[in-house]
Amino acid sequence: MIRKMDNNYKLLPVGSVVCLKENSRNILIIGIMQKKISTGKIYDYMGVLYPEGYIGGKMQFLFMHDDIKKIQHIGFENDEYIELNEKLKRITYEKS
Repeated sequence: MIRKMDNNYKLLPVGSVVCLKENSRNILIIGIMQKKISTGKIYDYMGVLYPEGYIGGKMQFLFMHDDIKKIQHIGFENDEYIELNEKLKRITYEKS
């Protein structure tokens, strides 16, 4: 499925903490617009367990914004973050 970001779409910044619909643990976002190498699919976010953080490659989560049940904390936002989100609004990408 192809997804075009609309004008209201805004990715959460790195450092945000969320709870996913399919997982009761908190997830710390460590990357946005991440590609899964084995499939080539692009996901909105990459995250790790919170509060543990990165504990190995097999404990990373790739997920879409729609998979988020609750936003626990929003990470740091500045002009660079705003500029990146504006650029991403113009990008069409494959949704997993």
